[in-house]
Amino acid sequence: MVPRIAGEEDGEFRYPSAKPPDACKLQTLTEDEKVALLRKHNELRGRAARGEDGMPKASNMLRMRWDMELECVTVCACVGEAVAARWALQCIDKHDECRESTRFPVGQNIAWIKPLDLLTMVQNWYNEIMEFYKDNINPFKFKYSAGHYTQMPLTVLLALAMVFSKCWDLLCAVTAT
Repeated sequence: MVPRIAGEEDGEFRYPSAKPPDACKLQTLTEDEKVALLRKHNELRGRAARGEDGMPKASNMLRMRWDMELECVTVCACVGEAVAARWALQCIDKHDECRESTRFPVGQNIAWIKPLDLLTMVQNWYNEIMEFYKDNINPFKFKYSAGHYTQMPLTVLLALAMVFSKCWDLLCAVTAT
């Protein structure tokens, strides 16, 4: 049995279509790109865990792993949820509201950039730390201008998947907690 995505109704997704707009082409990442992106995320999470960049040290920061179920780039060819791919295919520059897996809650960072430079996008998300302050940690206070950053160093993050569509070089990064 294929797990269902939260919000999926009668076997259909809430998204308008499984087919992307004609101008959009979903791009797969090479294994080298996946390794580099995962390494970059873990490097930046390590900085957060060590208390670098002015934030307190983390007591239980986990190393992230790549998750094929989250990545799944074609709905028909996979067993599981095509969470990141399904959203990136729509070429919409906003966070979706239907991204949870049956296995775990899912967070999301999105961006677009020209020329496409995946590692720069990840670094830019982390650089939002400049907009986040220690007193926003406990209790946690969300700050829109640091939203991408606050998703990255969550100590409970376990999995990472990324896909991008070639309509506006939109990157959809999906992380699982």
